[in-house]
Amino acid sequence: MDRINISSFIKNRAQAFGFDLAGMTRPFVSEHAEYLRHSAKLGSYRDMKWFSDTVEKRIDMVSSFRWARSVIMLGTAYRILPERPRNRDGVTIGSYARITDYHKVLFSNAERFLSALESALGKGIKSKIYVDTGPLLEKETAMNAGLGFIGKNTLLIHPELGSSLFLAEILTDIEIPFENPRLDHSCGDCTSCIRACPSGALQPYRLDPSRCISWLTIEYKGIIPDELKPKIGHRAFGCDICQQVCPYNNNTCESLAGSAFFKSLNLPENIMDLLFMNEEQFTRMFRDYPIFRAGHDSFIRNLLICLGNSGESPGKAEVERFLENESIPVRDAASYALKALGVRNGADEARTRDLRRDRPAF
Repeated sequence: MDRINISSFIKNRAQAFGFDLAGMTRPFVSEHAEYLRHSAKLGSYRDMKWFSDTVEKRIDMVSSFRWARSVIMLGTAYRILPERPRNRDGVTIGSYARITDYHKVLFSNAERFLSALESALGKGIKSKIYVDTGPLLEKETAMNAGLGFIGKNTLLIHPELGSSLFLAEILTDIEIPFENPRLDHSCGDCTSCIRACPSGALQPYRLDPSRCISWLTIEYKGIIPDELKPKIGHRAFGCDICQQVCPYNNNTCESLAGSAFFKSLNLPENIMDLLFMNEEQFTRMFRDYPIFRAGHDSFIRNLLICLGNSGESPGKAEVERFLENESIPVRDAASYALKALGVRNGADEARTRDLRRDRPAF
């Protein structure tokens, strides 16, 4: 198989392995290097150690992967689902978390795709597969490979499939020819995502993680600041608002290549049904889904905040029990829920004073 045919194989066969998009690029040095270094110095990634510890590696893919000659980028689209819960005492989670953990699905599919490529080549190749796990800038790499452009919501956007994309990359030691594939699309004058963000986390092409509801409910393990708790609303894990309002997500795809590889999560809608799950029950329900990543304590913290925002008042004792929880963020969230629901007494106030004394700086 000659080099031109490799390119054709990658683009034409990817769909059979669950990928809606495929493209190629070279290892590169990020054009946003100074911004990333400056943000790291300011502590913008302080609670994303997996990112902050690898900023330099991510900036310079050429030095980080000296053996790599090409990067195959693969994308699987998923559907953005309605966010509003059916009941006032319900919660919602991000659309991507309502199906099987994409890390596992895409890695398996990328392995099978790579095996097919090696069979077509008639030889093994040196390679490395990543699915949102490697020390590289995934969205910028995908943009360079022609899978989309970076929108004002900081997400990769494909003109037809929108921004609901899972990405996988295969670094290889073979030279794969490609023309400059960057797509000639942009957000234009649209600022829908910026205006719609409940917490003011977005500026054009810039995201403040410490205000982002997705980051707060998924990545952050501490006490969520009081000013941001009401902004979370009914979102127990993740937030889709900047995607829901994006005009590029108005297109509905009749068939997505990866649909058959995912199973849907059957999530109880009532907060109380979720709130009283113990750790074993949490693991059993979510082990194959992204919510498992948050951990039991953080999920309970999020649910208590949602309860406080719901306007529904369960039995006082049912919420008070969480004031004795070992986790400080859970105790803080329980105090917030009691206050927000107006079922507090003097003892609750005393516990809250103790909590604030224990509260770490955000």
